[in-house]
Amino acid sequence: MKKNNSFVRDCLSFAFLLILSLALGSCSSDKSGDLRELFNSIPSDVSFVGVIDSEELLKQSGFKVKKGSIVPGKETEKFFAENTDKKLEFLYDLICDGGVEPSCMALFTEGYNSYLTGFLSDTDKFKDLVESHFREKTAATGEFSTCGNIAFTSNRFWCCLTSRNTINIDNIRHFSTLSEKQSFISAGISDELMKSDKIMRGWGDIKGCLNASGMEFSTKASLQMGLEALFEDAVEFIWNMDIDKDELEIDLNLLNSKGGIAAFLYPASKAESDQIKAADISGDAVLMLAVSPKFTDRMKKDTRGKGMSVIGMISGMISDVSGTVMVAADNADNISGVIPVKGNNTSGLNQLLSQYGFSVTQDNGAMRFTKGTCSGKITSDVTASVLKDKMAGLIISPDSLTQGKIDYAAFMLSTDKGGMKMSIEVKAKDHESLMIGLLRAYLTKNALNGN
Repeated sequence: MKKNNSFVRDCLSFAFLLILSLALGSCSSDKSGDLRELFNSIPSDVSFVGVIDSEELLKQSGFKVKKGSIVPGKETEKFFAENTDKKLEFLYDLICDGGVEPSCMALFTEGYNSYLTGFLSDTDKFKDLVESHFREKTAATGEFSTCGNIAFTSNRFWCCLTSRNTINIDNIRHFSTLSEKQSFISAGISDELMKSDKIMRGWGDIKGCLNASGMEFSTKASLQMGLEALFEDAVEFIWNMDIDKDELEIDLNLLNSKGGIAAFLYPASKAESDQIKAADISGDAVLMLAVSPKFTDRMKKDTRGKGMSVIGMISGMISDVSGTVMVAADNADNISGVIPVKGNNTSGLNQLLSQYGFSVTQDNGAMRFTKGTCSGKITSDVTASVLKDKMAGLIISPDSLTQGKIDYAAFMLSTDKGGMKMSIEVKAKDHESLMIGLLRAYLTKNALNGN
């Protein structure tokens, strides 16, 4: 299998294909029984597992599920009719008439490969569709058939998401013959995933996921070192995704080796709404970071006596920073920002900003820096409503990617039970606009990448 050398492109493609792959069918009444069967065919040594409640996802994505039939809403049907992307055509056919059983599905990563697996209700329909999509006949090996990157039996399918047109039938056969002790059902986290009512939820091993990511060794090592510096014994993570009409939310927490929340080792602050609004800046993207003197003191302490250190230099420059730092940028490369300070030790920071071409002023306990005249859809009021009480956050307006279907996407860090919760929030006009906006972003990204 040929590897993609761009980690960022791989992550974006995998993440979006993962979301698209969810909407293949609706969940039956016996979700726990279906998930148990799926978990019994997932190896216990996987590095990532995800669970999908596809019935609810379909409803929140502009589809109507009635007595086993799946019908798109008007806006959703119009979107698919107007676009000729082959992957979207295949997805639409799978959703509406692809022979996929109205049941739950699972995603998992074993080694360097990731799979989507679920149930079939009409094998002949499924076989005809995949043969048409991949323009090849299925090959049968015993009870298993393969076509492109898909393998299937009379009532199950597996899709190798990390390959465009291949799947190893020996791997699939191995998954199907696992004992209970060899399968993921033996993992303690499996009970929690089966009981959860989130549209998506999952678990991952940090080191295993980094190894499967295709990153350069130096990048993986740097990330691992960063996690070790910021968290105590962070080895796993759990995550949830939910959709409520016009809003998609993803939460992720890091766990320690005992299954508890991995403690965040640095003093954490929370941004206050008034401080965010007082910055009075707007842009197409706004970054926020709440900084306390205790945080910078800890940085200086941890880097003291370690020779030349970039973090040590930065901690010295920001030693007088105290409050909510705000930076905004727009699509014309204009930038503006506000850095609250409590003392006069700002010459190093002032010099650094000037070297990068910023105009810097200081007044009323704050340094303001600008390059051009920055403006955009994300105002201070919007930022305050989304990022208040968070330690850090980035909020962007993806108009150019989604044609106005999505209002904003926010990435946030906040304290939670002694650890740090990472969150993503995507806000749209309504539930159909949310999924269509994501689909438009997918198409635009592919066009920019020349795919």
